Amino acid sequence: ATFGGNISGSSTSTGSFGSVHVPDKIGIGTTAPNSMLHVDGGDIRLSNGNRIYFNDTSNYNYLDFASGRLTLGYTGDAIQIDMNGSSAKTIEMQADSNFRLLGKNNKKIILEPQGTGVVEVLGTISGSSTSTGSFGRLESSKARVEDKLEVFQKMSIFGGHSSNIENTAALSIYSDTKTAIHIDHDDYDTPAVYIDTTNSGDKALEIYSNAAATANPLVSVIAENASMDNELIHLRQDGNNGAI
Repeated sequence: ATFGGNISGSSTSTGSFGSVHVPDKIGIGTTAPNSMLHVDGGDIRLSNGNRIYFNDTSNYNYLDFASGRLTLGYTGDAIQIDMNGSSAKTIEMQADSNFRLLGKNNKKIILEPQGTGVVEVLGTISGSSTSTGSFGRLESSKARVEDKLEVFQKMSIFGGHSSNIENTAALSIYSDTKTAIHIDHDDYDTPAVYIDTTNSGDKALEIYSNAAATANPLVSVIAENASMDNELIHLRQDGNNGAI
């Protein structure tokens, strides 16, 4: 059928319908739609605050667009992507539940700031569901801790070492090209190193070497100040055996 002019479904308007029902597909900008709604060559616009719902008569699965914010929602849970923030763009979980980034099996999740940007974590980081600030294993080429570092099993430090050899000690330091431990201690009333073996049956300190010859002694105590008037080594034995 061919019509000239407008077709109206209303007695007071022109070219309008209360609703349109079609048995198959609707094509806008195309005469061969391949989806239930196919738009070609143009945009789809919703007025502010309106939503798109997906396959749910209870309005649970939806996309909401409003004021520069995209919200992906399901019942009471929602994730909001806010591109309208003046200081920071945010991805926010708007529900009382956990938020998880789940990567594909054997693939990385990468946070990569550009230029001089940094990754900043506010709060705690946990690698366990039952503890805070813990990791099964942490590897870093450079790390800075401004308050305290707690390690509950063991920690290994590799300084120029060629292989990742680890033993069962709580603290292991492997150094081939630099000083293993340097302590700069300025407190007047406390020792730089304190070892308490009250409940141990073994030695407090053991120095071992398997070298055939060394250029320097195994233990060296140096007091460079000429005014030094105290003992360099003080040994005290309150038991029955000798001090050495």
